[in-house]
Amino acid sequence: MFDQLTRTLRHPNRQVNIDFLRGCAVLGVVLFHFNSTLPYGYLGVDLFFVISGYLVGGALMKDFLLDKKISFFGFVLKRGFKIWPSYYVFLFLGFILSNLLFSGDFASEQLHASELPRYAFWYRNFTGFPIHFSFDHVWSLCIEEHFYILLPCLILILRAFRANRKVFVFTLILTIVMAFVCKCVMLFLTNSKDTFSMTFNRLDTFSWGILVAYLQFIGKDLSGKTALRSILLVIGLGGVALTIFLHEWGGIPYFKALVMHSIMPVFMFCLIWSTLTMKSYRWLIPFRVIGYYSYNWYLWNPIVSMLCIQFLGMSVLSFFVYLVVSFVLAVFFTHFVEEYFLKVRNRLFRK
Repeated sequence: MFDQLTRTLRHPNRQVNIDFLRGCAVLGVVLFHFNSTLPYGYLGVDLFFVISGYLVGGALMKDFLLDKKISFFGFVLKRGFKIWPSYYVFLFLGFILSNLLFSGDFASEQLHASELPRYAFWYRNFTGFPIHFSFDHVWSLCIEEHFYILLPCLILILRAFRANRKVFVFTLILTIVMAFVCKCVMLFLTNSKDTFSMTFNRLDTFSWGILVAYLQFIGKDLSGKTALRSILLVIGLGGVALTIFLHEWGGIPYFKALVMHSIMPVFMFCLIWSTLTMKSYRWLIPFRVIGYYSYNWYLWNPIVSMLCIQFLGMSVLSFFVYLVVSFVLAVFFTHFVEEYFLKVRNRLFRK
């Protein structure tokens, strides 16, 4: 069952730093989702966005810059085979479990049939109440899905106008600026309630990831430049720490609404760029394994968290059961759903 995991982690094109950072990101989110055990663990979502920009956006960018054929439907289907099966299995089973198991003070976690369309058709992040902690983490997956549709459209438009590399980079910078402008607008329109969950507010995170891929594409992977890598790593880690400190301090008006999620991707850009040449060490293996199962662990951990709290309360035992059960589910659905459909995708696109 674990043959695919071993082959994947040993593949020569597999990037150690991305596996490691993805593992750190999902660990932060999982710990946050159990009574905020890790208070700022939700910042792992920002890191996921930047990584998606680097991997998915970077691959499409290379096809554009190398003048390769780009198929909108082919691109969307490829991403769909990766995202959709695990997601819809979670939504279907989660819907059943929530209605069978949640009761009493946790009855609000029940997902009603009338609400399914906003989850099934990827627009949950544009809707408000009712809120279900067990399911509302999918707002980030909605943004990812919208990104997978918007990016190839943008690339095809740039190609139609015969845009060069400079125009491409300018477009990314413009997207970063426009995302901040959108945050400012939404701060006013939503009375400062939501400046982070709507897609247009978060497109800057993907752009920072694509910029890393662009720098690597033009040979700026910092190989042999140990001092510069170290400086960027310090900037990245120090920037994250400083951002958290400023938020805790609370002396800057609208800091979280406008600044926090705008500057955090910059520091994550530094972290990814500085670790591109990271080697595989033994101590990294647990993080890389966690990174491999990160998508399904991200899907399942909130509903398991709420079930553990309902039946076991806020205890060390409940926390332990939460970690074990949610991770076991992640392993199961990765191997029996995600991997299966990836094999189907490979056969389909090979033909």
